[in-house]
Amino acid sequence: MNKETEIKFEKCVVCGQVVAVRNGRVNECQHCGWVVVARPEEQPDVIAMPNFISLNKAQQLYQAGKPLNPEYDDFIQMIKYYGEVEFCYNFIRYGVKRYYESDGKTYYELFIVDGAVVCQYLTLEEFAAKANINGVLLKDLWPQVTNADWLQ
Repeated sequence: MNKETEIKFEKCVVCGQVVAVRNGRVNECQHCGWVVVARPEEQPDVIAMPNFISLNKAQQLYQAGKPLNPEYDDFIQMIKYYGEVEFCYNFIRYGVKRYYESDGKTYYELFIVDGAVVCQYLTLEEFAAKANINGVLLKDLWPQVTNADWLQ
């Protein structure tokens, strides 16, 4: 077995169950769904790709018997740290992207993937408070949102 396909067994940092980890690959815990990443315990309050919530939040949700799904505030943090995310609502795939202007200004855009721009905002705070789909705030729609992910 070469080093790239070597399998190690480790305890999941969220649920404590044993997980098979292949070197150099992302490995999802089959017990709780946490994706094992390199040393998440170094920044347990930061959302680290490919997970959608922080390690501390994942541990709290698991202990409470809840699924490891991002809330709206987690989604906003994903945008803050990574700048490109997506989600589905009513079977339509939406994306959010952070853009930088040549004059140094930043803006955030909500768009339909492979479609039209829905809205643009100058700050992440404004996006978080005002982003909407058909006049309904995204934060209010969030319970019906599925497949929150990194923009692909």
